[in-house]
Amino acid sequence: MRRMTRARAVAALIVGVLLATVVVAPATAYAKRAPTTTVYRFYNQGTGAHFYTASVAERDIVFATWPTIYTYEGTAFYLYDWYLEEDVVDTAGVSPVDPTTPVYRFYNVRNGSHFYTMSSAEAEMVMSAYPTTFTYDGIAFAAYTGPSDDLPLMPVYRFYHKYNGSHFYTISPEEKALVQLYCADTYRFEGVAFYALSAYKSFN
Repeated sequence: MRRMTRARAVAALIVGVLLATVVVAPATAYAKRAPTTTVYRFYNQGTGAHFYTASVAERDIVFATWPTIYTYEGTAFYLYDWYLEEDVVDTAGVSPVDPTTPVYRFYNVRNGSHFYTMSSAEAEMVMSAYPTTFTYDGIAFAAYTGPSDDLPLMPVYRFYHKYNGSHFYTISPEEKALVQLYCADTYRFEGVAFYALSAYKSFN
């Protein structure tokens, strides 16, 4: 009986020391916060173009103002706030985000579509070469330039619509494959536009 009591006391002491160590010791492994930005996708029934916005207010305006023009297609992908530009660890041992890069948005006044690019060089080219066609809308959101060791990032693919001059973006490899298989005469594949998250959750 005494041996059992002594064993329990020793076990309790060990557990207590381990718990204290966990509380005091700095976090060497940390979790990623859940994404803070949702990018929504709409389909313009009149032009056949797609529209993407990370603004809840703008999403709601589209809902209320053009319900017969835009069909809501749900979440396109997830990101973090564009101003989170450093990979830091807070006092809780949680890293909010890897560095991101702004994605610029333009409005095509001729066909009513929107164009998104992460390339500052391409953005400057559009502004200088097509000033009467594209109106600069500012930064739409921020995305990633490539894969990450800490986040399950996926490429967002870009297509060019050969007939209406709009661009289509998708993070779904299945949708990409379907477009290339059945709509190759309409959409020209332009590669990876940027990287984003396809699911909303915390990443450990």
